Amino acid sequence: MKKLIYTLTAIFTFSGCDLLDQELPNTIPTDEAIVDRVSAEAAVVGLYNEMQDGSLYGSDAVYATELMAKNMKAVKFQAVWQELGSGIVPSANFHVEDSWIAWYSIVNNANNIIVKVPELNDVSESEEAEFTGTAHFSRALAHFELLRQWGEYWDNTSEYGIPLPTEVATAPIVTPRSNVADAYALIESDLFKAIDRLPASGDPIFANKGAAEALMARVKLYKGEYDSAFYYANDVIENFDYDLQDDYVDIFSEGTSESIFEVDFTQQDFSNYTFLMFGTEAEIVMTDEAAEMYQSNDERGLLIENIGNFFRCTKYGTNQDNGEGNAFVIRLAEMYLIRAEAASRNNGPTTGLPDINVLRARAGLGPIDASSVNSLQDFNDVLTREARLEFPAEGVYWYYLSRLDKLGEVLNREAFRRIYPIPLRELNITDDQAIFQNPGY
Repeated sequence: MKKLIYTLTAIFTFSGCDLLDQELPNTIPTDEAIVDRVSAEAAVVGLYNEMQDGSLYGSDAVYATELMAKNMKAVKFQAVWQELGSGIVPSANFHVEDSWIAWYSIVNNANNIIVKVPELNDVSESEEAEFTGTAHFSRALAHFELLRQWGEYWDNTSEYGIPLPTEVATAPIVTPRSNVADAYALIESDLFKAIDRLPASGDPIFANKGAAEALMARVKLYKGEYDSAFYYANDVIENFDYDLQDDYVDIFSEGTSESIFEVDFTQQDFSNYTFLMFGTEAEIVMTDEAAEMYQSNDERGLLIENIGNFFRCTKYGTNQDNGEGNAFVIRLAEMYLIRAEAASRNNGPTTGLPDINVLRARAGLGPIDASSVNSLQDFNDVLTREARLEFPAEGVYWYYLSRLDKLGEVLNREAFRRIYPIPLRELNITDDQAIFQNPGY
């Protein structure tokens, strides 16, 4: 059982469910302090372990967005899934509260590595670069996820950013919300350091320069800096050892040339993807709409099957007791869509179609007819649909709806619901001038 971490940009450890039993403060326990090379390496491994958390890439962060986008539906009565599936998410939703905690746990442990490793005497220059590079990548990833889930990431002038702790939390402190510009600045600074320090390539379950550049492409796209988004996506596609798999179904065998960054799971460190979808009483399944949108010759539809009267995605396996399927955080297909969008925004709506058509051809489909794309809105419609077809059950489609402001058009939902409310628990224990609720909630 994973320990439950509570963060208010500081991190408290609960010894049980009763709040009266809290041991405060406990952020980096003494037995986890970084004092030498061995403990530093263990702390770096710990970052990857934290990404396995059930509320993050262990299943819930992915399935939550699939529920909100109507790619999935809740078929039992757990309030956490029903609320996400309705799109009317309260600030006390369990996933909203738990994932906030888990992301900041990664941030705090990354801070520990960034601060402590340079002080060690038994770590080589190359080891220091890789350890701190991994920490900067992890902190950037966590802060970016926090920003796009809780901050007004689409408006660089907005005051509704996120807390940005950069020191090791050794006592209960409150870090106020930053503005969005400051959040992007720190994320980009961390990624520049990761790009400079990490090895150029390697197993996709570990951070490397390619993964940092791919994440930078994503960040630049969200920020609206399309020249830079094109540059980084193009560099990943053209100058690293990544290749699209010939067959779509082969992507999910783990560690393929298409995978840029994935979170590793084993029988000992297992995910919840198959348990939630293939359990004796499944909690979450694909919606009929999501399953039936594939043309008969679209190979991407082969991984959604009608099993036991429900459509279920088989990307992560089909055995509820086998949670070894990895979570695909970034894969090369996304870089093609980023390059396509950046090109179309800068050079006209049809200029991005060739990259979209590469993915369609791999799936067994013909190209998009350029004569049907006469405006950026037309292109965005094509892009959003292709993202939905390419990435079912990967937590991608929702962010196209959110970023392109399509909630009203597609889901008949108010625009403010493109991000979560700040967790109620955070608001209850902080000054409302430091941590304040998002507009609309």
